[in-house]
Amino acid sequence: MKKILFLFGLLIINSCSSDDNYDDCKQTWNVTRYYEYPPECENKGEYPSTYDKEFSCNEVKNINEGDRILDSKLASCGGVYIRFNYRVK
Repeated sequence: MKKILFLFGLLIINSCSSDDNYDDCKQTWNVTRYYEYPPECENKGEYPSTYDKEFSCNEVKNINEGDRILDSKLASCGGVYIRFNYRVK
């Protein structure tokens, strides 16, 4: 019985150590954070800000240069987006 539990434990450990496990992996990207509003909104957002930001590899595994994601939806109207300019070497 102990041998079966040991082998089952090894199976779980092996499956957890697959390529999809990016716990310690980090990537730094140059990003631009900006506000975007539909034409019917009268909101005026802050000026875009560009900076380097560190992400876990799992967060950006499908990101390419030029991609943008919705960072947060604004309650009033519009949203805040992040554009990935380039990966910092």
